Amino acid sequence: MDVHKVVGERIAKGRRRKYWYQRELALAIGKGESWVSQVERGALPLDSMRTAEKIAEVLGLSVPYVLAFDVRCPDYRPAPGATRPADLPAAAVDLTDSDIVLRRTFLSTSAGVAATAAVPHGEHRSGLDSTTMADLRSTSTAYRRAYRAVPAEALLPAARAQVHLVHSLRPEAQPDRQRRELLSQLSEMAALTGIMSYMDAGDERTGRAYLDLAHRAAKAVDSADLLAMALATKAFVNSYTGDPDGGLDCALAAVDHAEHGTDPRMHGWVLAVCSEMYASLGEERECRLALDRSRQIIDGLGPDPMWAGIGWYDMAKADAYDGGDLVRLGRYREALPCLNAALVSLTPDMVRHRCTAHVDRAEAYAAAGEMDAAVEDAHTALTLLEQTHHANSLDRITRLHRRLRQRDSRATRTLAEHLIDTRALVSAGAPA
Repeated sequence: MDVHKVVGERIAKGRRRKYWYQRELALAIGKGESWVSQVERGALPLDSMRTAEKIAEVLGLSVPYVLAFDVRCPDYRPAPGATRPADLPAAAVDLTDSDIVLRRTFLSTSAGVAATAAVPHGEHRSGLDSTTMADLRSTSTAYRRAYRAVPAEALLPAARAQVHLVHSLRPEAQPDRQRRELLSQLSEMAALTGIMSYMDAGDERTGRAYLDLAHRAAKAVDSADLLAMALATKAFVNSYTGDPDGGLDCALAAVDHAEHGTDPRMHGWVLAVCSEMYASLGEERECRLALDRSRQIIDGLGPDPMWAGIGWYDMAKADAYDGGDLVRLGRYREALPCLNAALVSLTPDMVRHRCTAHVDRAEAYAAAGEMDAAVEDAHTALTLLEQTHHANSLDRITRLHRRLRQRDSRATRTLAEHLIDTRALVSAGAPA
C-alpha cells in the first residue's frame, strides 16, 4: 500500500468534511494550493512533523491518523495517556514505547539513516565504532551552536530527530564509555530541543517534556555540568510562564551543580541565568553578585568549539545579561550603556542574542521616554526575527508596541505594519 496516497486521502477527506477548498487549507497551514493538491494525490510526501501537526490541528484530526501510522507500523499502539505522537513520554532514559519509534521513522534525516545503518541491530554490545561516535558528536555540537542564528523551523525538526536517533542507539546497552557519551548527547540535544520548543515555537508542554528528558539523562550519566544546563533551561520556562520563584529555584540548583562541574563557561552561564532570575524578582544585590561572579569565572577563557551549552556565552553576552537585568530592575538609563557595549561586541552570527539585546534596549528607551530610539530598535529586532522566528522576542515586541502606539505617529504605525508582516512570516514558518 502506498502510504503517501493514504495520507493524502485522509487529508482530503478531512478537508472536505470542513467544506474547505484546497486553497483554504493551504492558507491555514502556510502552504501553496499546488502543494496541497500534490499531497492529497500522494504525489508529494509531507515534509515535516510540524506540517503534519498543523494539518491535524486545523482539520480536527489526530496526528497518528494523518500520518497513517496504522499503515506505516501495523503494531503501533499509542503510549498510555499520550494524545499525539509529538508528546514525549514521561520516562526519561527508559524511553521504549512505540511513539519514539514512530517519530524516528518519520523524522529520519540523511545523517540519521547513515548512522543507524552503521550499527546493525543486535550488535550494540560490542559498542559503536569511533567514527560513528565522532559523527554523532559533531552533528550534535553543530546543532547547538547553530541555535545562535538558524530559524527554529529549520533547526527544531533536525534537533528532535537527533534526540530520537541517539536514543535509538540504546545507550544503556553500550559499553560504559559509549553509554556516557550517548547519554551526554541525549541530554544536550534534549535541552536544545526543549528550549526551542518553548522559546521559539511557543509550545510549553513539549518544551517541558524535552527538558525533563535532558534532566534525567544528565542524572543517568551523573554529569554536574549537564545537570546545571538542564536546570538553567528549566529556569527560563518557569520564569517566563509566570513562576519567577520557581525559575530562581531551578537557577540556584543549576549553580550548585555547576560549582562541582568541570566547565567554567557553563558555570559562568548558569550564574548569568541566576542573575536574570534575581532581577525578575527585584532582588538587585543578589543579581549583581551573581553576574559579577559570572564575569570573574569566564574572564580570559578562549574559544571552545565543543562547549556543551546552547548558543554561546562570553563577555559580550555577559554585557547583554547585565543590560537585560537592569531593564528588569527598572534601571533603564543604566541599562543603555551595557546594551550598547553588548551590541558592539556580539558577533553578527549571534543573531538570537543580538535580537534579544535590541528588544531589551527598545524597552529601556521606551521607559526612558526616548520613543524614536525605541521604535528604531524594535524595527531592528523584527528584522533579526525574520531570520530566527524567535517567538518569545516577538511577544515582547508586541507588548512594547501596545505601549508605543498610545503615541499615535507615523513611526508607530510603520512599526505596526512591520510587526504584522513579521507575525505572518513567523506563523507561516516561511524561510527568511
